[in-house]
Amino acid sequence: MTVDIIASVLLGALAGMGIGGGGLLVIYLTLVKDFDQINAQAMNLLFFIFASASSLAVHANKRKLDARLISIFAVSGIVGSLFGTGIAGIIPSELTRKLFGSMLIISGVITLIRISGSNIKSRRKQKVRQKQK
Repeated sequence: MTVDIIASVLLGALAGMGIGGGGLLVIYLTLVKDFDQINAQAMNLLFFIFASASSLAVHANKRKLDARLISIFAVSGIVGSLFGTGIAGIIPSELTRKLFGSMLIISGVITLIRISGSNIKSRRKQKVRQKQK
């Protein structure tokens, strides 16, 4: 129980920072708590509702909200959720687990490539600045 509380606090903090705590939650639930993939993803969606609600409150307080954009994302999210729920009921749980793992790996690789590219660009800019001095 204590491990669950610590994991949820850490994952919530990561999600709040935009690091992907939800994806890590699914991994935690499937590997540590032995949830099946569908139930872990359902729990992740519930987790996301609370994490996003707290983020929404912070952004609303800072007045950094675009109502038009929020509406587009909300409608798109609802449609995508309904579509995903329908597909999840058809696809075997093991295939869903493999697809989710593949998505995490691909996302991680893309993130590493972007970070590497960003670091290379900033190093080049630093070298140019040093040469100009």
